[in-house]
Amino acid sequence: MTKSANQSLVRETNQKAILEAIYKRGPLSRANLARMLSISKPASANNISRLLDLQVVREIGSKAYSTKSGRQPILVEFNNEFRYIFAIDISFRETIFAIYDLAGVVIDNLSVKIATQKSFEAHMINTIKTMLDKNNIPITKVFCIGISSPGIFDIESNVPNVHERVKSWFQKDIVAHLSQKLNIPVFIKNDANMGALGELLYGSGKGLTDLMYIFCGEGIGTGVILNSKLQEGARFNVGNISLYIDRQKLKSGKTVEEMICIAGVLETIRLEIGKGSHSCLSAIALNEISFDDVIMAYQNKDSLVTSIIRDVAEEISCIILGLASFLGLQVVIFGGDYLVFKDTIIPLVTKTFQTYGYSCDIRTAVLGEHAGLHGVFCIARNQLFDEVCSQTPLIAI
Repeated sequence: MTKSANQSLVRETNQKAILEAIYKRGPLSRANLARMLSISKPASANNISRLLDLQVVREIGSKAYSTKSGRQPILVEFNNEFRYIFAIDISFRETIFAIYDLAGVVIDNLSVKIATQKSFEAHMINTIKTMLDKNNIPITKVFCIGISSPGIFDIESNVPNVHERVKSWFQKDIVAHLSQKLNIPVFIKNDANMGALGELLYGSGKGLTDLMYIFCGEGIGTGVILNSKLQEGARFNVGNISLYIDRQKLKSGKTVEEMICIAGVLETIRLEIGKGSHSCLSAIALNEISFDDVIMAYQNKDSLVTSIIRDVAEEISCIILGLASFLGLQVVIFGGDYLVFKDTIIPLVTKTFQTYGYSCDIRTAVLGEHAGLHGVFCIARNQLFDEVCSQTPLIAI
């Protein structure tokens, strides 16, 4: 039994290596694969045959890839349409839906605002079905649905710690509900973690092995990558800084999230205007001042708003310096809604690091609202490859 288990593990390992090589470097011949991976030709041929049977790879002619005379080898390439991955990013402002092929190409995407909590689950299901129909993709070709969302989710997709606003959306167990209604596997992950993974593979962190991704807006969170691995921890809360406090916050009874995120900034602005501080926002009724109004005032160099954003930037600087030095990181990627204030935040963060003599590259996120979607795609694609290369039968569609 031990020998059989070892042989099964070797086959699975070889098959995963072959599939990854074809995915990243293909099209390739069987001989090239055998040489590249130091696998015997019979083992390479057997593993490729199984992948061909599953239709996850396919044979193509070699004329387009070689100018040599004589008989050319048949090449094997990855089948990007073997399955599709549906990714969803839930944020406070809007929810983004995207369909990926296995090459990571976005086939279609749609941003929608979900008006009421009662319509949340039904709206998600309707949007998924509509997008699949529009792109002529049978639901049986979707490998899974992955969700990036505010909140901390355990391995069973329960929500042990989540913003009250998000909690109100999940009237049902969203993972179980979608999976049951659509008959597709569903998973949900923290948005900061998915943003970190997305930026690592496709954004500002491409080519790195260690980084911290921090976003700030309606909430604040971080995702940590060490040795190219996303760090979630046994409680799935690595990087959760929403409850961060210091002595000053301990006395006020407020967390950093309550003080510097959008709701806190709006509250501070309203209080200051109410006390008589001058601002271009004074013409707006206090309870009607929105984050878009704050952005407009900042862009117009409003003195009150600029001062408050600078205070926010100082708080963020302290958090980033503490976490980066604690983890020994040399790259921090800043993203989220507060990227609109990057002209204030990034220089101040950089100056704080210089003041305390810690060398760190502060970068801005480049994927924007799609960072979490790319992270979800990566998780799903890796799971697909694991399942394909396991020795359990897979039905080809």
